[in-house]
Amino acid sequence: MSESTLARLELLREKRKEAQKLNRQELFQDAKNQRLASLQERRKQEAKEKFEKDEYEKDEIEPKHNKPKRRINGSANVDALAESSYYKVLDHLNIDKEEYKKQKETSIYQPDSKTKSEVVTILSEVKDRRMKRRRNDNDEDVDSFINEKNKQFNMKLNRQYQ
Repeated sequence: MSESTLARLELLREKRKEAQKLNRQELFQDAKNQRLASLQERRKQEAKEKFEKDEYEKDEIEPKHNKPKRRINGSANVDALAESSYYKVLDHLNIDKEEYKKQKETSIYQPDSKTKSEVVTILSEVKDRRMKRRRNDNDEDVDSFINEKNKQFNMKLNRQYQ
């Protein structure tokens, strides 16, 4: 082989090595980019799952009286009725929250006489309503009950729908 052919062959070999080196670098760069994209996607997914979990927990922890009010029918259980009555009373109670926070910081809470009288009034109203719903044994004019359980059930129905 001639010297020019050998020089040309050597030049082609160097070009091939350079091309292989560039191909290898590009391949490594692509693999690196894929790993980064995969990592970013995984972080996005984890953040989304964490957000959904936090939202779910927030919904469960959130106080029940902040939920939308719904009408209570006669089939509601006693706990739900008591809770709704409690929050109904709280809604009517006027509290100066800033004054309460100030007094709480000083660790001495002495409500003023107006607040005390308001609470007493609310409690007496609640007691009056409760006593009004009660039936005295001598007021009963219906004697057609099958048994004591039936009598209690009918009384409960009457209380719910009055």
